[in-house]
Amino acid sequence: MLKIKNLKYLLTILMAFGFAFNSYSKFQVGFTAGTDTPGNLASANKRGITTTATTVKFFLQSGDMFRWLSSFAYNIGTSYSQGEFGVGGVIYPLNSLNKSVMQPFIYVNGFLGLGRFKDSTKTTCGADTSTACEETRMDAGYELGAGVDIKLLKKYGISFMIESHSGGEASQRMLIGFYTLN
Repeated sequence: MLKIKNLKYLLTILMAFGFAFNSYSKFQVGFTAGTDTPGNLASANKRGITTTATTVKFFLQSGDMFRWLSSFAYNIGTSYSQGEFGVGGVIYPLNSLNKSVMQPFIYVNGFLGLGRFKDSTKTTCGADTSTACEETRMDAGYELGAGVDIKLLKKYGISFMIESHSGGEASQRMLIGFYTLN
């Protein structure tokens, strides 16, 4: 009698976890591109990077209303290039409205960036006096963003995002792209 009672509890727990994991398993893969515009303050541009860059960003999200987010961004400008790996969270406040065509979201993402830049304060690089020195850079910070996903087909749509990027240089990013739900 004791064994059957324990088995019922075990089956109940397994079914509850099974239903919960299956009903909330959703992956969203996104690709966006846009501009990275640095701030105007000298304190916001510690390395002297004041040029607009192009940003390409890939996302992978998992969850329902509260989603885990992982991302990779690549920025390229006239004086620097950088790749950034990020992890964070996304909130879709209207996720319970399944028939909605538009889904607004807000997110926070911590990142680690690796790249290179030309130091504008140095005019020579060792024996080579014709070009500025390229230096490696490591950057860490966070991004706060908001946007909207617009569903075009059952599993595909367009994303618009604006994010505040706070790292070695503060900047604003405007991104547009597409996503797919899996």
